[in-house]
Amino acid sequence: MPIFKNGNFSQIGLSSKGDATAIKVGHKKAVNFPRRLSVDALPELSFNIEPPKLDLAKSEKKWGLRLNNLTLRKDFESWIYGVWGNKPTNDIYFTSIAWDYSGKAPIVYPPKGASASSFIIPIKAQTTRQFIGDGISLWPSQKVVGALNIVLLVYECDEDVRNVGTRLVTIHDTVQGSQLAALILAISANPALATGVAIGVAVNELLGVVGKIMKSDTDDYVDLFEGSYGTDKKQETRREKYDQDAAGIEIELTVS
Repeated sequence: MPIFKNGNFSQIGLSSKGDATAIKVGHKKAVNFPRRLSVDALPELSFNIEPPKLDLAKSEKKWGLRLNNLTLRKDFESWIYGVWGNKPTNDIYFTSIAWDYSGKAPIVYPPKGASASSFIIPIKAQTTRQFIGDGISLWPSQKVVGALNIVLLVYECDEDVRNVGTRLVTIHDTVQGSQLAALILAISANPALATGVAIGVAVNELLGVVGKIMKSDTDDYVDLFEGSYGTDKKQETRREKYDQDAAGIEIELTVS
């Protein structure tokens, strides 16, 4: 599965407020324990010790995530032209799902009820669409709990664009009722449930359902990007470019 290499779903930030306890024969001894760590580091650190109480780590500053541009690459041109012939432009759109572990529902783009004409992107292969101003907001600036995660799927619209809006309403409803949404809520109440395996399974389950929604129509899958920014690490404002076979994106993480 294509991913952009900035972490993974096991990088959920945890925080501790006390020392761990080393359990030896006949006595216990306090030992230092990291104040911030990711959930994937916990099994190794917890070997032969009793960790202190752990909470989900919250970012010290507000984080935002936006899409600055989208590129259709040469491989997209080769594939789509071979099927459909020479097309002057392609109607592209994307949908994204972003979440942390605050207990809030995942944020889905485009917004529910948005007009299809406002998010369909006419673009030629081997060109880049630059989104003006501050780009497209995928995660509005706010403090992040545990990790900021993003899944972004790119599709080509091969039918009446008016049907795309109806399809995206179905995706919104699917996300809200998904295993992923339930797990996010559960982790916010009980950080001990936070495992990268469980999140990965929930994400794949949701992507499978979304794929079936798209497959039921005639829209063609173009590419997938996904990644995670854990609160166990200090994050700084930066732009990141990621290229797949068919598409490329520039993502900007803002920290303020």
